[in-house]
Amino acid sequence: MRTAGILDFGAGASRWTGKRAKGCLGQGSSIVRQCCLAAGLEVEDLHVAWRKVDVLMVGLFWWEHLYDLIGLLAMHGIEPLRSRRRSAPLVFVGGQLPSYNPGPFREIADLACIGDGEEAGPAALRILLAGGSPHDCLGIPGIYVSDADNCAEWQQVEDISSTVRWPFHNRVSEAGTSGVRKMEIFERRLELARGCRRKCSFCGVGWTKKYRELPTMEACKAIRGTPGAVKGFAPDPAAHSGWPQIQAAYRAAGKFNQARDISTRVILQHGFGTSHVYTTGIDGLSERLRAALHKPLTEDELASVFEIASAHMGSLGVYQILDLPGESDEDYVGWFSTLARIRLHERPPSKRYHGPPGGFFVFASLNAFSPTPHTPLQWEGVHVEVDLSARYNRALEALGPMEGRLLRHKILGRPHGPASRLLESAVLRGEPDLTPFYLSVAAQRPKLTTTAQIFELARRLGLENQLRSTTEAKPMDRPLPWECRVRPLFGRDTLLAARVAYHRRLTA
Repeated sequence: MRTAGILDFGAGASRWTGKRAKGCLGQGSSIVRQCCLAAGLEVEDLHVAWRKVDVLMVGLFWWEHLYDLIGLLAMHGIEPLRSRRRSAPLVFVGGQLPSYNPGPFREIADLACIGDGEEAGPAALRILLAGGSPHDCLGIPGIYVSDADNCAEWQQVEDISSTVRWPFHNRVSEAGTSGVRKMEIFERRLELARGCRRKCSFCGVGWTKKYRELPTMEACKAIRGTPGAVKGFAPDPAAHSGWPQIQAAYRAAGKFNQARDISTRVILQHGFGTSHVYTTGIDGLSERLRAALHKPLTEDELASVFEIASAHMGSLGVYQILDLPGESDEDYVGWFSTLARIRLHERPPSKRYHGPPGGFFVFASLNAFSPTPHTPLQWEGVHVEVDLSARYNRALEALGPMEGRLLRHKILGRPHGPASRLLESAVLRGEPDLTPFYLSVAAQRPKLTTTAQIFELARRLGLENQLRSTTEAKPMDRPLPWECRVRPLFGRDTLLAARVAYHRRLTA
């Protein structure tokens, strides 16, 4: 009898720390496994105990996970190159990373699920467990078969109620020194919507996923019927058509939404909820950049966001994207000048906030722009030579001390450095011919700390030009490599028009 197992990579959230070693399935892989079980297909959770299986299913999210996958296969004695694997397992990948661009996986994975996996995953697995080959899965919508190098359509499952049918909880699974595994469950996740109506120019979520909502009554019933904390999440929860009823369900159950993300639009219109920990996406350093991204937020409105927050709590987390196309030093000046002009509300010390009266913290999570496939900015280049952290700190220091130091600025997350940005670009925008490079990086990644070292590795492999091309701006007069393997939600004419609009708004 043929067997299947599933795992994924990444960090598991815990109530004590932001990151912890992965010890159990994440939400996406857990849902796919539950769908397979419901279809009568046995799938082992390989985080619980590793075992040899005939079909190895792997959920991949971030760019690092291609290198992690190669390392995992080698660690368990599995040949990473599919052409050299003479025995089990077949490697079946899914998740955001291969959905954007399955090209880098062609020589490693046997097949990939493109987009939502609730239907395509079990359909392909049924064929594989019955003794069929990856080629036999070609007729399944959303399945990319490496040997055929076909073009698969990004799947958009209409029913997103998986977190209702199979409640998923944030949890940590650890094995103590005695080897006994302990599972701690502390927060239910409830997917309120998939996709996003707001079409920010850089964002893969808004441009690859059709917007779908969990029915309001189902969401409210799950909130009322769940003991403990419930995180009702979506790219923009407040955009849900039943958001007022969902909020009322939280209040009636004596809970508040554990999801910390909140949009600036909601802050300006409705303020904050009962939580005292929130993060909002600013994404563009200046009013000019935000307008270009299709996230219009004026300097006055941004100042109001922080002023409202300072009246409600002692800090606000913000997401910022650095090195957006067209960004200049003046955009950094605009961001810090806006912070300097904020009129903070006086706050006495409290149990929740231990700073000086009137003090307020901005916790900035800084991200480096990456031209994500199937978005309007997919044709842009990557400036891997720029140290974004240093540029940001220079702008902060040039502004000088903020008056009275009542507003404190802290960097919660730093952007990827040049070396990481280069490795990311190689995966997101790479092609199968870079496979020797991926294998070499996976074998010696801790030693590759500079772009010079990485380019030298590629040069020795005869792949320097191929690697450098992943960082360069792409021509708009011919199909991109990932467009030949994935058929996305929006066609290239729509994306090109949105790109033109971005650059037009930059200079408006």
